[in-house]
Amino acid sequence: MSLAEGAASENSSRVSQYWERQFEKNRTDPSLWTNNDIVTRHIYRLISGGSEEHWLGWFFNHYLDDGVVFDRSLSVCCGDGAHELGLANTRKVGFIRGFDLSEGAIAQASATLEKAAIPKGSYAFEVADANDLQMEDSFDLILSSGALHHVTNLEGLLSKLSNMLGINGYFVLLEYVGPNRFQWTDLQLSVINGILRQFDSRYLRDNTRVDLSRPKIADMMSVDPSEAVRSEDVLRLLPEYFTIEYRRDINGTVMHPLYPLLDGRLTNTNTPDFDSIVRKTLLMEDTLIREKVLSSDFVFAIFRNKKLAEAPRNSPARQSSKERCFVGYIDLFDDKTVAGWAADLRTPTIPLRVEVFIDDRLQATILSDAFRQDVKDAGYGDGRKAFLLPLISRKSSPPGRVAKLRIAGSNHVLAMCIRAVE
Repeated sequence: MSLAEGAASENSSRVSQYWERQFEKNRTDPSLWTNNDIVTRHIYRLISGGSEEHWLGWFFNHYLDDGVVFDRSLSVCCGDGAHELGLANTRKVGFIRGFDLSEGAIAQASATLEKAAIPKGSYAFEVADANDLQMEDSFDLILSSGALHHVTNLEGLLSKLSNMLGINGYFVLLEYVGPNRFQWTDLQLSVINGILRQFDSRYLRDNTRVDLSRPKIADMMSVDPSEAVRSEDVLRLLPEYFTIEYRRDINGTVMHPLYPLLDGRLTNTNTPDFDSIVRKTLLMEDTLIREKVLSSDFVFAIFRNKKLAEAPRNSPARQSSKERCFVGYIDLFDDKTVAGWAADLRTPTIPLRVEVFIDDRLQATILSDAFRQDVKDAGYGDGRKAFLLPLISRKSSPPGRVAKLRIAGSNHVLAMCIRAVE
């Protein structure tokens, strides 16, 4: 064994041991941003364009056409089986296969599905290294949640996954794509520390005010050598192996590093002041990213097999694929206006006709054909996808009202927006 191979083996062992303990801890750690209910609901809204349903349920229940089922799915670095249990409970996946480097995580995953009385013949978990995946199989659904930023051999793994994804398959990804090894940018640190200085110390961890700084790489390596090893390369490499069908930035640039410095004991305790701090921080983060002051450190995306786009339209692959793929968003909902955009990704130059509802009452049916440069820059056709609906009523729209965007003449909801509490 060479020195390089020996070091890689030692790192793999360390990663395995670390995550054997970490998966269970992460489920209940109050200092983890995604364990805050306000944060997770915000992330789900960013993913879906308005719904607070978990991203996995939203994908199956709203993104896919009715009746779509999968024969075989693969979970990359499946962890303790939480997402795989969610897959099984959809009853839309015939067989679930998952792998992870951690033997402890694999044992937990098997126990999770066994405890839920999922039939044993419908799933299988195995210990495997994503950096050297020795697997030959075919899947029509691949899931990867927070896995790729731990992989050094990204090219090798993505090539393997692209070869295993069926021509009509889906690759669903939720991922950290920020700075390698959490070496946050100067601007990012300046914003985070500026926000922290505005909070009363009673809402901070140990009631103590500290400045956030970049973690020492040597310290990170000693705990988990895989952490954010090539996170900056993930988005650059993915289009080389897959065709993107849907993408949403889900932020985390501020909240992910900042949240551990807050008093975790106040998480999900319905403490109004603390919850207001969380909401205002999310709003500031969203604004800074929307205005391109900061870039998003996390992304949700749905990819397809590149061969699908090359298949003849009358081929079985094209006939059985999702015929239309819609995306929409409500950017503004106040007393005077509902505004946003909508697109059919299969016909990028044809505008969509949409229906706008408020509290389930139809306000108007309009064409989303106004030009927006940011929509064009994001890759949505010619950018003529926007709409703006002036509201006729002069009455103030109270907090809590819901605006909904729907494809005209269908039950397909593209987005929802809840008017924020003032």
